[in-house]
Amino acid sequence: TRSDVWQSVGLDPSGFKTSAAWIREHAGKRRVEVGARIILSGKPDADLEQVKQYQEAGAEHICAYFGKRVEDFVPGMRSFAREIMPALSSAR
Repeated sequence: TRSDVWQSVGLDPSGFKTSAAWIREHAGKRRVEVGARIILSGKPDADLEQVKQYQEAGAEHICAYFGKRVEDFVPGMRSFAREIMPALSSAR
């Protein structure tokens, strides 16, 4: 089944929740997946909490931004893969 995708940029979890509800309400019969583009800090505990807040607000997917420079995004991606993804998987 095909669905459309809406991705927020720059919304906090509360703003995301409100906007996602509006999108779903106005989608008619279309299935719209809602997600958020977020900037992660590279601090596993804070990043995990941020992702969970968006999940609780109804995000079905997260597009994580780890930074512009290799020195920023490679450690951030590794941390996400090692520490955050397993914590999210075990929470289901």
